[in-house]
Amino acid sequence: MQSHLSKSAGFLLALGSLGVVGCGQAITDSGNRHSRVVLSVHSLFGAVLGGDFLSVLDTAHLTIASGGEEQTLTRVFGPGDSEITFDVTVKAGSATFGLDVMSNNGARLYQGETTSTIDGDGFDVSITPQAVNAVMVAIPGRATFVLTDNGQIRFQTATLRVRNSGSTTLTWKMEAPSQLPSSVSVSCSVPSLDANCLDDNPWPPGTDVDVIVQFSMPSLFTFVLPQSLRFLSTTVGSLTIPTAP
Repeated sequence: MQSHLSKSAGFLLALGSLGVVGCGQAITDSGNRHSRVVLSVHSLFGAVLGGDFLSVLDTAHLTIASGGEEQTLTRVFGPGDSEITFDVTVKAGSATFGLDVMSNNGARLYQGETTSTIDGDGFDVSITPQAVNAVMVAIPGRATFVLTDNGQIRFQTATLRVRNSGSTTLTWKMEAPSQLPSSVSVSCSVPSLDANCLDDNPWPPGTDVDVIVQFSMPSLFTFVLPQSLRFLSTTVGSLTIPTAP
């Protein structure tokens, strides 16, 4: 994301809050003013958790009321997207900007609103929405499994970091893969919390810990990993995490 506000706008999800800043270029037609607004989610993870990720973010709705008219612009987050862009046109004068960020099950995650006077080209708008729900994030965005074999049991193990970046309790679990061979078992554990994540786990805001997914089978047994893992929250949606050997 650009750090210079004269060139772009920012939507920063960080530690459960986000900011939106919009800046327009000098374009004028029939009293309209224009801006390109970039919504960035990369800073959600900060310096500690930066990099590839998946989250339950699905869509962002930017509603603008100006000159007696109202419009809603919608953009969709692709898997692991670090930003999305709105091209905004408003009437000169007072304008109200509202932002709603929704999860992949339709739950509202963040919202905010501000009113600004748009009185010239190159206008600035700043919104600071608040988290209104839990937000599930997994890092990295792919589960990479490591094979070990002690001569009796073969293990395929992956470690992911899962975080509740929202403002309310996140209750989630890993959905056990279906149709596993009878000689293969799967576990999902949270060592730091002494928890089994094949069962529902309630996590308060800010919880940020490693999750270990492990498939066990007889030594030398050949097993093809499921193509993905599914982390499920009944309140804020699910993460489908691709796997890699």
